[in-house]
Amino acid sequence: MIMVDTNMSFIFNRLGISQSKYYEKYVDMTLDEMIEAEVEEGNPFAIALAKELMENVTLVMELFKMADPKNRLEILRNMSADLMHLFLPLMEPEDLAMGLNFFSMEKLMELMESLPPEQLVKAALEMFSMPDLIKLMPEDQLDKFLESEEIDKNNILKHLMSFQPQYLAQMIESVTGKSCDDQMSIEELMTKIMELNPLEFKNSLKNIQPEQKQKLVLALAKENPELLQLFEPRAYTKIFEEQKDKIDIVKAAQVIDPEHLINMIKELPDDLLALVITQLDPKIFTETLMDEMPEVIAEIMVM
Repeated sequence: MIMVDTNMSFIFNRLGISQSKYYEKYVDMTLDEMIEAEVEEGNPFAIALAKELMENVTLVMELFKMADPKNRLEILRNMSADLMHLFLPLMEPEDLAMGLNFFSMEKLMELMESLPPEQLVKAALEMFSMPDLIKLMPEDQLDKFLESEEIDKNNILKHLMSFQPQYLAQMIESVTGKSCDDQMSIEELMTKIMELNPLEFKNSLKNIQPEQKQKLVLALAKENPELLQLFEPRAYTKIFEEQKDKIDIVKAAQVIDPEHLINMIKELPDDLLALVITQLDPKIFTETLMDEMPEVIAEIMVM
């Protein structure tokens, strides 16, 4: 049974009855029974009220004190999860994201890892600049990035042209075992790199000095930010765990598309899900009850 704090003074005024009449005749009746009794007595105010309860949002809000989060919570706690889910698309992204605070850090990271890659990257870039993010990426992730078939070899070669000669020479020497002439120009060194077979070229990229490797990855990612989706989800969440508090992660999660935030919030137990939904605007909450769940309003009426 749903037990909400009903505004009885409001009822008395709308029905035009005194408090003494209520205690004499209706104290043991439900609200629905009381209005019905007044209708049977020909009370025109009761007839009008009975009709308005089906269509006047402001009246229902006032009658059942919907502005009070405790009342909304009491209603929600008596609903199934499927019914509560109907409210989630109506919520603001920041209110949905705040619900993520109820998850442990471990569970939150698990949920973020299950996001579509572009959503995870959006959240990451809300917390870190692209240069900082790439500096924090483990080297094995940078290697996988550079090895990806999504990266055009000619584009890599274009950016290698901006390297200092000594770094290009190190790349060549690391796979050929032969020293490069100190007097070789960038063009000559690049010619040698282009002559490497595919395996040698791949290994030469792995052998780039860490700072230079980060520089190369950053240049490629700036040209095409979608390439950041090549990093493994766990690489991102490990950075989140090590570098940010949960409150920072939750705040950044506001940029995740609502449909994905909703899927995350649905993982909460029903009692916590109800708490999250109490953040919904009271008017929207009431309108949804009246339009989508008239049986819930009816149940409140017979409390």
